[in-house]
Amino acid sequence: MAFFQAAAWADAVLHGEALRRLGQRPGADGLLCIVAMRRRDAPNAHGLPGLVLVAKPATGKPDRMGCGQHGGLGAAEQAPVMVADGPGFARGVSLADASPIDIAPSILRFLGRGLEGPAMDGRALQGSAVMEQGA
Repeated sequence: MAFFQAAAWADAVLHGEALRRLGQRPGADGLLCIVAMRRRDAPNAHGLPGLVLVAKPATGKPDRMGCGQHGGLGAAEQAPVMVADGPGFARGVSLADASPIDIAPSILRFLGRGLEGPAMDGRALQGSAVMEQGA
């Protein structure tokens, strides 16, 4: 861990109990740690909040720059935008209490798929009390 913790390009190194708090199992499938790349929350060259270093592929592998990434620990990385139009979504409403974990249940409801089955975190945003007030 010391190598990653000392690296100028690394921000946070999560291992052991920190992985368990995220629902991960240290050691399972070879998982040793999660390294979040160095970031800053100030606006970038395009005026958008957040700047994050990305890991470049090993030599000989294609560079995937511009294809997105899984995100990291920066506030802007944990606040994706979801724009929806359809039954249950009021026009011009912004939900401050919506969370990234609400995206999958909302898409499943939009597709007419039930939310039964294995437990799912989050909630479908269609028809929520806050959403109905915005109509």
